[in-house]
Amino acid sequence: GDVRHPISTDASSTALPGSLELHGSFPNPFAHQTNILFDLPAAATVTVTVYDLLGRTVMAGIHEWRTAGPQQTVTISGRELSSGLYFYRLEAAHSNRVEFRYGTFTRVQ
Repeated sequence: GDVRHPISTDASSTALPGSLELHGSFPNPFAHQTNILFDLPAAATVTVTVYDLLGRTVMAGIHEWRTAGPQQTVTISGRELSSGLYFYRLEAAHSNRVEFRYGTFTRVQ
């Protein structure tokens, strides 16, 4: 017999997420770069700010317009970071509100 594999028509895979969801960073820990993964429910200006353990801003260069959709990625380079634990804030500024999500990652050399 002939084996056929149906094409998935699951609408949820292309549906817009209902809220800003942060899925963490991968890889974590990392040596060269890490990717922060998130779902964006509406078009927004996305900003990622990285802080050290003392709460000092160590990286604030990511600030860009993104369209709505699941599985968004922001790449963080570790070139300017020494080894250690860092906190990051993901900010999504929509037309009528600003949302925040927080996470951590570890840089190793």
